[in-house]
Amino acid sequence: MNMDLSNELKEKIKTAEHDGGILAKIKINCNEQYEQSIDVLKKIKLQIKELEDERKKITAPLDATKKAVMDLFRKPLTALEGAEEIIKRSAFAFVQKQEQARLDEEKKLRDKAEMERLMLEEEIAKNQAKGIETVNLEEKKADIITPTLQSNVTKISGTFVKKTWRAKVVDFSKLPDLYKLPNDKLLNSFAVETKGAGEIAGIEFYQEEQLISRI
Repeated sequence: MNMDLSNELKEKIKTAEHDGGILAKIKINCNEQYEQSIDVLKKIKLQIKELEDERKKITAPLDATKKAVMDLFRKPLTALEGAEEIIKRSAFAFVQKQEQARLDEEKKLRDKAEMERLMLEEEIAKNQAKGIETVNLEEKKADIITPTLQSNVTKISGTFVKKTWRAKVVDFSKLPDLYKLPNDKLLNSFAVETKGAGEIAGIEFYQEEQLISRI
């Protein structure tokens, strides 16, 4: 992206990049170097503030323009996305209803076929016991099929029901340790509140230290 920057700002950016690379190599091995490093921190923070101010001069108008554009399109997009979601839910509910009707009808036909098969088997058994020919009955039994109905929902290219396996916890106490994740936010909050004096089985509290420079 080409931007029309002043020579002064270009020099500030170039200097900051150079200084950042050099200052990152500072070593602190004595009090004198420690004191000098604090002075360096002051200069670094001043440079950061100056660059942030310059950056905001450029980005503030862009941010304002972006916000205006987002506001302009937010309402119509929200309306369309809402309608899309409603239609998807309605279409899915229709598919589910039709699928359940298909399964119910298929079960009725399957039960009917099974009943016919059992009746024929009973009749065949009686005839065999009496020594009566059962060839015709055997053929009728063989002709009985268990129907499989096809969905009557119109197939539309690019539209289908995606099935994805998911998991939900129904008994946390039986969950293997591999799938148990600690609540780090809650544990850290407890550590701060108790200053590490609290006790939780399996947890060790410790302090992280860092140098704060409010200059």
